[in-house]
Amino acid sequence: MLCMYWANGQSFSEILKVSAFDREAEDRLGWAVDISGDYAIIGAYADDYGATNPNMGSAYIFEKTGIDDWNFVQKIYNSDQDDYDRFGWSVAIDGNLAVVGAFGEDEDENDENNLSKAGSAYIFERAPDGTWNEVQKIVPDDREEGDQFGWTVDVSGSTVIVGAHHEDHDALGDNFIFRAGSVYVFDRGMDSTWTQSQKVVAWDRQPDSGGGDETMSVWHYTDIDYGDLFGCSLSLSGNFMIVGAHNGDYNPDGEGGINQAGAAYIFTRVEGTWIPDQKVCATIRGGWDRYGYSVAIDSNIAVVGAKAEDHSEFEADYATNAGSAYIYQRNEAGTWETVQKIDASDRNSGDHFGIDVSVDGDYIVVGAESNNFDETGEDELNNSGAAYIFEKEGDGTWEEIQKIVGSDRRAEDWFANSIAISEHTIISGAWQQDFAGIETDSIEDAGAGYFYSSIVCAAEFHTQDVNLCAGDSLTVGAHVYYEPGTYIDTLSNSDACDSIITTTLTYLDLIET
Repeated sequence: MLCMYWANGQSFSEILKVSAFDREAEDRLGWAVDISGDYAIIGAYADDYGATNPNMGSAYIFEKTGIDDWNFVQKIYNSDQDDYDRFGWSVAIDGNLAVVGAFGEDEDENDENNLSKAGSAYIFERAPDGTWNEVQKIVPDDREEGDQFGWTVDVSGSTVIVGAHHEDHDALGDNFIFRAGSVYVFDRGMDSTWTQSQKVVAWDRQPDSGGGDETMSVWHYTDIDYGDLFGCSLSLSGNFMIVGAHNGDYNPDGEGGINQAGAAYIFTRVEGTWIPDQKVCATIRGGWDRYGYSVAIDSNIAVVGAKAEDHSEFEADYATNAGSAYIYQRNEAGTWETVQKIDASDRNSGDHFGIDVSVDGDYIVVGAESNNFDETGEDELNNSGAAYIFEKEGDGTWEEIQKIVGSDRRAEDWFANSIAISEHTIISGAWQQDFAGIETDSIEDAGAGYFYSSIVCAAEFHTQDVNLCAGDSLTVGAHVYYEPGTYIDTLSNSDACDSIITTTLTYLDLIET
């Protein structure tokens, strides 16, 4: 047995804190994070390129080469970067593909036709030599000023989805509704070109009570139309897509208008086309709950965060903006059933539990950027942030198994504003963290990322004595030996655990005949 895993109730430990090699004040590394197998990406949307190039943005890619050996490999940025593009506001990664949103970008795919904050997204692919190259800039076919395309992004296989939460028109480009929001689907063709294949919107889209119209230019607080903001969050898994609309007012029946209660929409892909599946809402909806502020989906499990929800798992214990999350599972009939409402075991007012959510297999991670306490519930630091890990038990219920915080947590870190899990690894952003290492090189709001792992490896040691004839060679891993001596090589097995091999190589004398 070369690698040991915790079978149940896994404990996640911080294994690495990362910061940008060229970090500067207010870069905000960690605003967005994602992870997929051996690859991770962290966005720094406020990264500046000198005093005259503010908020162009960037993203940093990390790769795992062994058991939890995460290394920085490349900083990426858009090929047509401009001031206030905010490249890195959203990031997604899946295998050899990465997508980065730049909601403040103004030009189309040819770097022409300036429309302020129309937004764009950029697709990168990992080459055989390990280099991540920008392969295409994508924009919607009906782009308009202020749409903020690129506010959210995700990628799964050969499909990319991009949210434009301020977009105003339906799938056909008609029926203006102020900031109703939309999501655009891009698919990769046989020639490797990414082409917009569909625009999806909420099938029950309707204006808020504020009554905004297409000519509205001046607002007053009493008549603001906030818009549903469909596309403010999204997640893609195979043939399922979930989209949040945290400002949505109405329940699945189109009734019960409650200001900013929130909603989420699930779509299914059938023969290449995304069709409406089911609208889900909180079990007991409340005004300004922001249900749908974050969403995640993995196969037949979906999670929806409601960062401003006030009531506990059992609809009791009122705590303003403590936050919650809702878990759904798709049954054999194809219906998404409410499985459970979850909250933090040490919930407090203003925690914003549900600011971000992520799911992979039997694990769910929920961020609470404004939580003030460490993993023991003590040592109060304002807005230091925390994340909570839930595991699916044998009876189908989800139980909180751990709270994680940064090892060098400080007030106003906003740890777990962004969170992601893949297999046994969790990554969390802390976009206002000041330190490069553990309490070293303080730079205000430069930002950081934290890696956690639940895997425990036991290295296995082997020795071998090898006798060769003159002129022969021995290959151990990537090394080839031609001379007698003792050599030590560290190899990785199929579980990425270390196997350390000590070889004593001897060459035999030739026997004349």
